[in-house]
Amino acid sequence: MTANFQSDPKGNLDKLRKHQPNRPTMVMEYWNGWFDHWFEKHNKIPVEDFAIWLDGIFNHSQTSVNFYMFHGGTNFGFMAGANKIPKEPFYASDVTSYDYDGILSESGDYTPKYYKAIELINKYEIPKLFRPDFPPKSPKVAYPSVILTHFLSFSDILEQIPPSAVSQSEILFPMELLDINEGNGQSYGYIAYQTTINFLQFTENKLMFDTPVRDFGIVLLDGEIVNNISDYWIHTTKTFDVKVKKLGLHQLTIFVENTARVNFGVAKDFIQHKGLTGKVHFNSELIKNFTIYAAEFKKDWIQGLKNWRSLTNNPDVKAPAIFKATFMLSDIPEDTFLDMSSWHKGIVFINGFNLGRYFKVGPQKTLYLPAPLLQLGENIIIVFEQLEHAREIQFSATPQLG
Repeated sequence: MTANFQSDPKGNLDKLRKHQPNRPTMVMEYWNGWFDHWFEKHNKIPVEDFAIWLDGIFNHSQTSVNFYMFHGGTNFGFMAGANKIPKEPFYASDVTSYDYDGILSESGDYTPKYYKAIELINKYEIPKLFRPDFPPKSPKVAYPSVILTHFLSFSDILEQIPPSAVSQSEILFPMELLDINEGNGQSYGYIAYQTTINFLQFTENKLMFDTPVRDFGIVLLDGEIVNNISDYWIHTTKTFDVKVKKLGLHQLTIFVENTARVNFGVAKDFIQHKGLTGKVHFNSELIKNFTIYAAEFKKDWIQGLKNWRSLTNNPDVKAPAIFKATFMLSDIPEDTFLDMSSWHKGIVFINGFNLGRYFKVGPQKTLYLPAPLLQLGENIIIVFEQLEHAREIQFSATPQLG
């Protein structure tokens, strides 16, 4: 039996010894920081508190400790998890960075906690062990801003979804039940449900969903967003007022992002069907017959995108859309950070590699871009923006985690 905790080492370790008085004590997870959720503040544990609690662990006789996290790292791609919470929707999505306010930073740099840990280890260490010189910190640079040059519209994106990832269904169902990936369904990314609806009046049209969207939804009519982009549709049922300028048939698309999967809890916490699972009505009439697109945004698909349009010739393009920019490196690549604070919500790829999500609600504003993902010569940045896009990609030599 071991203990996991952040504070009160004496109280927690005394309880552990009470349960097993004749066995060594072990702190399997000393939580020396914490992870972040979107919409919340960046978590930081002051180095003074860290030192008091670590000293308390070392001072408790014959106690071993494992740091969680010594080096947090990054939730690249779609791999950010979620933590269970006691109220609807019962989980909160983690941000892309897993810096965790750890002993080493997300990019592997030494922190004040690192030096304090060395000080305390030296205090209690018997016998004294040899320590080599510290490895040098990796350089960080802010490359010049890169202007976007090309884009793919939302309809362009759906047209390039492979036929094997497109299906027809009378009813809505979640991504996990799609007959793709050798019968294993869709695990990550986005899913689009598309159909046509007939407008018999210009106003007072209601689009009603009877079950919560899982997780982040956008409603588009003829390719343009209907809902207020600042009134996020996340984890809830919703009714939309829809207006048109022309009566008759219009194309309806419900685009849903799987923002995360719970990675801790009990069995009921892992019921995680993503997309839409209920029914949708238009002016009390049940909508049926959907074309369903599995937008998985895998590396080979991203790198195979074609028929790019010039942004110069289409300056008024609106999201959702995919944007592309290229830049050249003539020197050995260095670590850097993409500053996405002028964008709204989406994901970024560098040379086909998914760096992860950004979202203007924060706390995280930058995405870590390690040097090995860059290359001498041409580098390609691709951004999928869901709500509203900027005109350039900016770099930073320092992270902005909140």
